[in-house]
Amino acid sequence: MGYEPPEGSKINIERDIDSIRYNWQEGKKSIGHYLVLAFMCFWFCGWTVGGFVAIYIFIVTVVAYFINKVPIFAPLFVLFWLGAWAIGEILVFKTLYYALRPKKPSVLTLSNRGITFETGTSSPILAQRQYHRKAFSFKKFKNRTFDLGMNETETLRLESIGEKQRLSFDHGAERIEIGETLTEPEREWLYNVLTEHLLKTK
Repeated sequence: MGYEPPEGSKINIERDIDSIRYNWQEGKKSIGHYLVLAFMCFWFCGWTVGGFVAIYIFIVTVVAYFINKVPIFAPLFVLFWLGAWAIGEILVFKTLYYALRPKKPSVLTLSNRGITFETGTSSPILAQRQYHRKAFSFKKFKNRTFDLGMNETETLRLESIGEKQRLSFDHGAERIEIGETLTEPEREWLYNVLTEHLLKTK
């Protein structure tokens, strides 16, 4: 097996005395990504202003209720709207935070001590476009590190799920995917690299 990735691959290789690191960026940004990001920024600003206006209206309706000028449902309706506003504000803020922060590449480190996988970070906007069939969760946008012990390496697999190929391992009750945005030849190459490394270190 060749030690260089397929021609045109986005996988980079870094070698030192006792380890080899394979890294790649998850997701590819396009003009559409920046347009969606710009729209969300404008929407967030407008939504924030609308929320402060609603807070002002809530205060006014509460005062009006206590001086018997409006029925009770008026401030309650505004309070209900503010609850929905707060949920939307938090979700959009978190989406913008994960989309605008500097991205970390996925890193797969092979050494005599074992295998370490860092998931890296990607944009929620890219993820929704590329993996729209999966349940959305902000957890996947955090950089997580896994040291693959015997339990994990025994579950390492390359399989086809419908039209998609998946390289993954099990970590407890969770299935961790390696190289979600890589091409099939890149995942096949990585799988061969991993299996060969495991044979050498047994």
